[in-house]
Amino acid sequence: TLLAMGAAHPHVSRHIEEEFRKARCGAETDEEASEGEESRVGLCELLEMKQVTGFPVNFTHMGVLYVVDKKKTGVFGEQDLQAFAEWCAENISDCEDKEFTEQVQCRC
Repeated sequence: TLLAMGAAHPHVSRHIEEEFRKARCGAETDEEASEGEESRVGLCELLEMKQVTGFPVNFTHMGVLYVVDKKKTGVFGEQDLQAFAEWCAENISDCEDKEFTEQVQCRC
């Protein structure tokens, strides 16, 4: 499983990093983040990110978006996504893809 022992599998973290970088490059307004400020993407870019096999998350679910967007700004940073993966690892037990998606949505 990609979530085990309270931590996201390194494969999930790498995938998030790669997909975030791709989404960031595809953003229409690709302004550089201020020094010390994290790069962020909007909802459209977030929805275009490919999901990790074995880690199906429905980013169109309002509760999921609420949990991912810790600052409640409507934009998402890589650290938001990494933290969400860790949250899932800590809160969702081993289960099949469909059950995982339902568990995430129920807990958000």
